[in-house]
Amino acid sequence: MKKLLLIWLSPLLLFSQFTDDFTFFEGWHGDTADFSLDSTWALQLDAPPQTGNSIIWHPSNALMNGYWELNISMCFNPSSSNYSKVYLSADSLGNGYYVILGGTDDKISLYKTTFGQDTKLIDGITDFLDLNTISLNLMVD
Repeated sequence: MKKLLLIWLSPLLLFSQFTDDFTFFEGWHGDTADFSLDSTWALQLDAPPQTGNSIIWHPSNALMNGYWELNISMCFNPSSSNYSKVYLSADSLGNGYYVILGGTDDKISLYKTTFGQDTKLIDGITDFLDLNTISLNLMVD
């Protein structure tokens, strides 16, 4: 199964210092070949089914006084081996904040990571994502 790992995912509509329609993936780094745009210009993972991670990220200074708004769709029931981990921000040492969608307990949870130590800041509702398909809007403020 393929795990999706997005570092600083920019939503399609962002009122901030940074916005991108992903047209040519200009400025994006990582496994850009594993991603594509669908007919509505939404970013999607388009990698072969295999064990591993696909990572895409973009540098940004828009951390203070900002928020992240994500539209998430998964055409599968997430599991402990097939879930999404979305980094909202991270520095070059890997310190930052991320959201996990799915996992063993099928939750949406917010974490902070500092020098490899993960701290759960918001513990989601168990089995909230125990569905055959997922479609949700998530806002972190």
